[in-house]
Formats: sequence, C-alpha cells, structure tokens
Amino acid sequence: MAPRKLPDLPEPSPDLAGRRLPVRPFAGALYRIHRLSQSPAHWGRTGNNRFDDPEAGTPPIPGQSGGAFGVLYAAEYFDGAFIETFGDITPRLVSAESLQTRGVALVTTRRRLALVDLAGPGLAQLCLDAHISTADHALSQRWSRALWAHPSKVDGIWYVTRHDSDQRSVALFDRAASAVRLTAGGGLLDKRNLPQTARAMDRYGFALLP
Repeated sequence: MAPRKLPDLPEPSPDLAGRRLPVRPFAGALYRIHRLSQSPAHWGRTGNNRFDDPEAGTPPIPGQSGGAFGVLYAAEYFDGAFIETFGDITPRLVSAESLQTRGVALVTTRRRLALVDLAGPGLAQLCLDAHISTADHALSQRWSRALWAHPSKVDGIWYVTRHDSDQRSVALFDRAASAVRLTAGGGLLDKRNLPQTARAMDRYGFALLP
C-alpha cells in the first residue's frame, strides 16, 4: 500500500480579517532561552524562524498592512524552551561550549495577552492542523503575517512545540513588547540553572560531548 499523502495546509483565507479568531488569554510567566551575546528582549526580524514576518526587509505591499514586525519566541515551561532551541541537533550530543553561550530569561506578562490558539480547537476553526507547527516555514510565516494583520491586533500565537507535543510555545509579536517584562536568569550552566538544564537534557535524551 502506498503511503498516505498528508493534505496540504491551506493559505490564509481572503476573508480572515472578517472572521473571529480563536484566542487564548494568557497571563503569567514564560521561559525563553537566548544567546548570551544578545539581550533576551530580541524581537527577531530575520525571517529564519517559524512565525517570523515573511516580509521582513521588504517594502510595504499596497493595500496591505505594511512594515515588518519582530517576533520573540518563548515557551510555557523550561523544557519546551530547551527543546525548541536544541531540538534540531542530531545525534543528541551537545557541547558544554554550546550550552555556555545560552541563557534563560523569564518573560512575565504585565497584562493579559491575547494569543491565537494553534494548539487546540482553534486549529480546526481555522481549517488547519498541527502541521502548522512542523511544516515548511514559508506557509507558517504567511499565516503569522495574516494573524498579525487581523483587526483584533492579537499579541501573538500559542502553538505546539515541534519536538514535544506535550509542550506549548509562544511567538509574541513586537506590538506586545510593552506588555511583557524580560528578566535575565543567567547561563544554562550556572549553578541555579544547572538542575533544570540537566533535567531537560535527560528528558530529551541529550548527552554532553566529552
């Protein structure tokens, strides 16, 4: 029997702006793992990550919301932030030098955030499925821009962590910059962070390179 072909995910609907988005309110703290060479408050505009603005660095399109937006990535729990950062490493061997270049920060909300729910029934409401968190970045980015441009001005996206479906991640749009406070928590191998770093490595089968 030939393998079943997965259905293609749809493009954002032309009538999306007139529809009500499935929104998950969020208030509390998130975890972010970042390069220690950069501020934890790094709102990326490279176009290299899943929900980055696909139009970063391009002029506005007539008739559409113009201007690139930045995106900051975080996770509900430390383990989710860890596997989002290191999940593409195969085999599961990581060097101390690599860990030493990363730090953890706490992202604390100043108000309740409105996040588009792409981790629950919101997927079906938008005619999507969980592949929006795992498939080609180009389509995910087009959805990100369409959701960012929606009249409801949501703060970001709540989605399934790619390498661990039990975890949830967040892509925050830079319009929410004033709604969060980022507190640097030190390096991953600092004494206070070492236990949770070791726990995440064990959970995901990582070993330290000799």
